[in-house]
Amino acid sequence: MITDPQALDPGTSRAVLLYSGGFDSTLVALLLKQRRIPTVALAINYPTRPAQEARAAEVSAQHLGFEEQVSFDLALGDFRHNPESWPSAQHEAWFPYRNVTFFGIAAHFAIRHRCNIVAAGIRFWDDFDDASDAYFTQLEQVLQFAGSEGFSGKLSLFLPLIMDHDQATQAILGGGEVEQLLRGTWSCWRSGPEPCGQCSPCRARNAFLAKLDAKRAR
Repeated sequence: MITDPQALDPGTSRAVLLYSGGFDSTLVALLLKQRRIPTVALAINYPTRPAQEARAAEVSAQHLGFEEQVSFDLALGDFRHNPESWPSAQHEAWFPYRNVTFFGIAAHFAIRHRCNIVAAGIRFWDDFDDASDAYFTQLEQVLQFAGSEGFSGKLSLFLPLIMDHDQATQAILGGGEVEQLLRGTWSCWRSGPEPCGQCSPCRARNAFLAKLDAKRAR
């Protein structure tokens, strides 16, 4: 598992990025662009995906230098509109087996597009047991088995935000276009005219943007 963007080699690395148009995946797209890594953006459309997120993805993608954009329709969804199915109040957008599903699809497209990296804006979530260091270490091992020896053992996960946003903050500070792109993202779990500001992704996004404001004010 790769967490440091400097470990990516522009000469040998090609990435499939799980790209939603949210804050985290856009930040990873900027890191890949900065490292000049050829990148295929993979958008997974599922029934409960906020329309605002999809629109944000379309706008931001024009500025992120993707080599190709791929869309995949998935007839599965989370329980954001069914609170009676939440394991707890902290599991508002619980999507059972989300990461094994999404990363499995991304690994499939990685082979189709001759990529050796699957990138994502994943961060550790204490409330979700498929978002931990142990989980992704094991998932990367599982993804080494492609079904054919000629294609197996060649895939790495690139998860630069896995602990926090600080490393990425240092890497991409300094450009007005970058800040504008990040402010145009949609990470909110809820659909509405504006982000709710209360769900976990909203709080993380707001905290990061506050850091940008503080650094710019120095």
